[in-house]
Amino acid sequence: MTLVLDASYKELPSDVFSHSYNLQKLNASHNQLTKIDRESFQSANNLQNLDLSNNEISSISNMAFFYLKKLKNLNLSNNKISTLKSATFEECGKTLLFLNLSHNLLSEISEDVLDPLTNKFISIDLSHNKIAIIKSESSSDSSDRSRLISFNELKLDHNLLEKFEFEFESITDLDLSNNRLQGVLLLKNKTVFYLDVSNNNLSELKVDGIMELEYLFISNNYEMKKLLIGSYSNLNTVGMRNVNLQNISGINLLRNSSKMIFLDLSYSYVGPLNVDDFSEMTSLKTLFLKATGISRITYGTFSHQKELEWLDISDNNLGFIDLQMFSGMKKLKTLDIKIQALVENMKNITLEKQQITTDKLTLQMNELHLELAKMKHENDKNTQISSINKERTEMLQTQAQIPVEQYSDTQFFKNFVIVLMTAIITSIIIIRIVKTKAYFRKYIRENMSVRYRNSESTLTTALNS
Repeated sequence: MTLVLDASYKELPSDVFSHSYNLQKLNASHNQLTKIDRESFQSANNLQNLDLSNNEISSISNMAFFYLKKLKNLNLSNNKISTLKSATFEECGKTLLFLNLSHNLLSEISEDVLDPLTNKFISIDLSHNKIAIIKSESSSDSSDRSRLISFNELKLDHNLLEKFEFEFESITDLDLSNNRLQGVLLLKNKTVFYLDVSNNNLSELKVDGIMELEYLFISNNYEMKKLLIGSYSNLNTVGMRNVNLQNISGINLLRNSSKMIFLDLSYSYVGPLNVDDFSEMTSLKTLFLKATGISRITYGTFSHQKELEWLDISDNNLGFIDLQMFSGMKKLKTLDIKIQALVENMKNITLEKQQITTDKLTLQMNELHLELAKMKHENDKNTQISSINKERTEMLQTQAQIPVEQYSDTQFFKNFVIVLMTAIITSIIIIRIVKTKAYFRKYIRENMSVRYRNSESTLTTALNS
């Protein structure tokens, strides 16, 4: 059974659940609730999902959820909660799987508040608050505590934490990003699977011994001078952008990570690349080395990356690029090369035809725009001429190389008749010309004979007279 309250409630009526024994889901979000009393859910014993998000709640009584012994999901996000009492989640914490307190006004968290949350599979979201400290109420030394807390996931990102010394019996996902963590961060929780400490001010990170670690994000800790992460066979995703490692190369720390799929070292100085830097990372699919101070790439550096799909080596000090070194990457889809200092000539770029097949190839030389534009114009012109010549050649070949089978018997007979008729007509014309000449010769002879006889008769008459 599900119940949805409209947007007019400022407090929960005491009898709202008196006839709803089978209620399992209550959506009271986007109302105007300002407080939660202990008696608010006294009759909602079977409730499993409770959504109180996007209200005006600023006060929660101690043991307010005591009667919700089957509760699995509790959403208190986007309210005005500034403090939590030690027994707030008493009893319901045994069954809770998801607790969302994000986007509130919490400035501190007491370990005693988290103690009742005994379900080790619980995920807690305390992100986007103003938490600056996590206090230990039971003892100044956490090692003296009778029980260490176990969580599945703890999100503390986007808070004001300057240090983190909280210790867990077990935790899988830990997000401490976007805080103010300073100095050395030491993590001893060997069950961590996902760790994000990016966007802090850490100078040193020690996470040695966390054998389950697969995802590690430490980007934008520019003050970090030392990183000890050990050697992990399961590590597959690392984000290490904008980290100022002066003494230790970031690549050397990850050299034995054979399951590495994603590696981002952009804007972090990694030093000269050696042939064997990535030799063990045979599963890499994405490698970002943008602006890492690389001045030279030795042929064979990426020879083991057969699975690589995206490679970014842009904004470096590369003076020579031989793109044939990428020819073995049959799965490469995007290759990003933006060269800043290549100003001598275009001979420094070597690319043999059909050696590289990518969906996207970026070759940007910022200081060679005019030269490239001119070359592009000439290439386009030559391409057009070649295209025209090719079309003409194909047309002539088509006309000249007519297949023999196209000449059928009918076509041959037509051609023969045409030739024969032409010969006959020519013969007739010649014969008529000959006859005409003979006629004229006969006419001339006869005419001359008549004229001669007439002249002779005239002369005889004249003599007789």
